[in-house]
Amino acid sequence: MTKTPIPPIARIEPKVTQQLGRTRTDNYAWLKDDNWQQVMRDPSVLRADVREHLDAENAYREAVMASTSDLQERIYHEMRGRTKEDDSSVPTPDGPWDYYRRFETGAQHPKYVRRPRGQEGPEQVLIDVDAHTNRGTVDLGGSGAIETIASVMSIFDQVLHPTINYETPDPACDLDYVPNTAREARVKHAISNSFGFGGHNCTVAVGAV
Repeated sequence: MTKTPIPPIARIEPKVTQQLGRTRTDNYAWLKDDNWQQVMRDPSVLRADVREHLDAENAYREAVMASTSDLQERIYHEMRGRTKEDDSSVPTPDGPWDYYRRFETGAQHPKYVRRPRGQEGPEQVLIDVDAHTNRGTVDLGGSGAIETIASVMSIFDQVLHPTINYETPDPACDLDYVPNTAREARVKHAISNSFGFGGHNCTVAVGAV
């Protein structure tokens, strides 16, 4: 079995919040930049320590998934081949405008636009998601495909992938999380759940044949 790279370990920095009569502790709240709204507009202002950890996470993912690069490309093109790339939603009227979203061929994300209600005239682009997406920070857009590939490789290699940074077990939850270190196991089936924005959720089940 190929040795799995050691995952980066996020430092623990407890943040205690009291709200509605309850107290909760988040050990990793520091990973959310206090200036997150500005970061969404300009990722270059992301706090240095947060960026360093995200870069380490991405490097770990690249190392773990390196052997699947050909498979990733094949699955990607198969998914693209089954997708209508220049699709658009049904316009939703609101006041004097029709609001809708549309994709352009080759784009990764939609444009949210509007045009005068009931007309085919020029549209106004409200949000061009592709123009505001930073591909160098996190692979959010491709996370579902990456997880599906990892599920396939679990069956192929007969290895359970670890839950990284799992330091404090919850005694009320007795699930086997495979904390921090991969483990050999007999794996015949796997399920990948992807939860997207706007209710675009998907579950893929894979199995050995």
